[in-house]
Amino acid sequence: VESHMRMEMFNIVQYFSMNYFRHYGEGLIENAIDCTAEGIREIIEVTLSKAIPESITVLVIIIRFIYIDKWLGLLSLTCSSLAFTIYFMFNKNIINMFQRHNKIANNRTNKMIDSLKNQLVKKIFTLEHAEYNKIYQIQYQEQDVFRRSLVFGGLLDWLMAMVFTVIYPSCFLMLLILLFKAGIIPNIGTFIVLCHLNYNLIWNLWHIMDCISDIRQEIGQLKESLKLIQKGAPEVINGVQKLNDLKGDIEFRNFAIKYNDTTIIENISIKIKSGESLVIIGASGTGKSSILNALCKTIHVDNNTLFIDNIDIENINTYSLRNRIAYITQSNMLFNTSVYDNIAYGKLGASDREIDDAIKLSKLDTIINQLPQGHNTSVGSNGARFSGGQIQRICIARAIVGIQDYDLLLCDEPTSALDPITSQHIIENILEIAKNR
Repeated sequence: VESHMRMEMFNIVQYFSMNYFRHYGEGLIENAIDCTAEGIREIIEVTLSKAIPESITVLVIIIRFIYIDKWLGLLSLTCSSLAFTIYFMFNKNIINMFQRHNKIANNRTNKMIDSLKNQLVKKIFTLEHAEYNKIYQIQYQEQDVFRRSLVFGGLLDWLMAMVFTVIYPSCFLMLLILLFKAGIIPNIGTFIVLCHLNYNLIWNLWHIMDCISDIRQEIGQLKESLKLIQKGAPEVINGVQKLNDLKGDIEFRNFAIKYNDTTIIENISIKIKSGESLVIIGASGTGKSSILNALCKTIHVDNNTLFIDNIDIENINTYSLRNRIAYITQSNMLFNTSVYDNIAYGKLGASDREIDDAIKLSKLDTIINQLPQGHNTSVGSNGARFSGGQIQRICIARAIVGIQDYDLLLCDEPTSALDPITSQHIIENILEIAKNR
């Protein structure tokens, strides 16, 4: 159940829009997926293996008491119902405490991951101690909330202990004595059997309370994890028209982009014919990357403002369009796997020859030849084992490995981390292979 739930949650989350991932860190999201899967598994396991069997045992004992004497059955049923009512009334507060605890714990996890990912910045600015203090404050809040939830839960458990070990047994014993004196309980043997049944009843009720205690903690964590995941929205995959063959004519008609009611780009009208190249120059934050993201449909624009082959981009199937585009992004992101696998992500099922050609065109061959394991060398987390320029070359190779199958080539500052000579060679290679696209 846990593994299936984890994969289902992962599959749901990976189809969320990019806005969700820009807002929440990967550590926070991964932790929410894990907590949800583990929480559901724990609740199911506790319920099936403990709570249900013990509840059936309690029910059988109460029925047996009713069969012997209605007052015995009424007392045990009333006391059990009252205890559960009180327990569930207070449990709501405890669940809310655990929910808040999980929210702070998720924040702490995300901050730690973010801090560990930026080791170089910390070392340059000697911020290790400051980062420790920052995370310690979050950790202190987490401990405080968790401590209060344990104290509140402990008081509730103590109250239930008083009910089940003092109040209820005393009432039950007095009733047994009265029934024994009245002759309803015929002999001392039956008296002892009833006392033993009552002990089993109390023991099972107490274990059910333990199960509820475990479940309430998981529910509190689940509520916060699901709350985070529910904030995501699936990416809008609108458009029914599939592009089996793309000519590549692009037209902007009074094109505009807004972020949070702020206009970034407005009233752009231009036509780009297939085979032509267009360079967009502008200051940072003026929307150059947004134009490319609109072409990939990672952001959405108004209808009838952007056309590809005279088709409104909003009417084109998103996956069909992306399968025709090679995109060298501004942010150079790598998977924590080998150089070869990172390049192969550009085209599933790419042949060794295609990957070798991409390596040569991106001027990676001299670098790879110096690596201990060649292109099978791991890049590390976020490409930590390589320089910024080397990472950019890997990303370029990934984009052009399957370029023969693409109709549009989008480049967002593709050589910003490279030296001028290497940059010139790579741009010449890209322009050569991008002819007629």
